[in-house]
Amino acid sequence: MTLDTDDEILQDFLVEAEEILEGLNEQLVELENSPKDSDLLNSIFRGFHTIKGGAGFLSLEAMVNLCHKSEDLFNLLRQGERTVDAEMMDTFLKVLDILNTMFDEIKAAQYPSPADPEIINQLSIYIEGTNASSAPPVVEQVEEPVAPPPPSEKPPLASAPAGDDDITDDEFEALLNQLHGDAAPGQTAEPPKKPEAQLKRPT
Repeated sequence: MTLDTDDEILQDFLVEAEEILEGLNEQLVELENSPKDSDLLNSIFRGFHTIKGGAGFLSLEAMVNLCHKSEDLFNLLRQGERTVDAEMMDTFLKVLDILNTMFDEIKAAQYPSPADPEIINQLSIYIEGTNASSAPPVVEQVEEPVAPPPPSEKPPLASAPAGDDDITDDEFEALLNQLHGDAAPGQTAEPPKKPEAQLKRPT
């Protein structure tokens, strides 16, 4: 399907688009040196917007799609939500080359071919990307203090089981006499060995 190059509206569009594309070429060169120039960003934005409007009226969808993505990105740039860098500038220059190719196709009465999907995807990444100023604030999570576990009750001391290990009152009395009174004169009684059995004191 071809375009009617004798159509007056198409001819007017070609004249206007050619002037805008020449202007965009110069403005993008300036943008490399002045990436934060608001007047320059606004002017480039209007250029893409105007071409998009004329292309849309003539149903030149491939040109509309490319200009629409470029317009959206420059809208973010002029609002300070994105910042121009070297990689982005390379993408803009590729966009301009594609638009010039589309323009030549239209002059030859051909509908423009769709832009390289990689370029459209790259523009979308810039549009949807986030930076430090636009990222949501990080909310610091404060851990709630954990209550210490209740003190464990100490198990009661187990009493020695009654049985053969217990000694009687008489045996306890005899042991005391042996320790304190039965030692030979001049001899020091050896300290008693700790009895293996638990002593049962008289009550």
